[in-house]
Amino acid sequence: MANISFISCKKATELTEKKLSFGLSITEEIRLRVHHNICKYCAQYHKQSIIIDVFLKNHIEHPETVSPVSGKIAEETAKNIIQKISV
Repeated sequence: MANISFISCKKATELTEKKLSFGLSITEEIRLRVHHNICKYCAQYHKQSIIIDVFLKNHIEHPETVSPVSGKIAEETAKNIIQKISV
């Protein structure tokens, strides 16, 4: 079990992105969860990645959250994102 338990932060980041895009195998999911129990930074990165991913998916469905003139996200939307990802 030890060989599947310990992964580097770099690998944890890769697995986080893979999980959001494609999903993980059971072994990868276990490795990621064990790493998150040990590393608070990667656990926080994972939470923030989920928030950003949800925002981007919502933006595709609701493009009015971005100004057509400047291409920037609405100020209220930006504040909501920053509030959610801040610790």
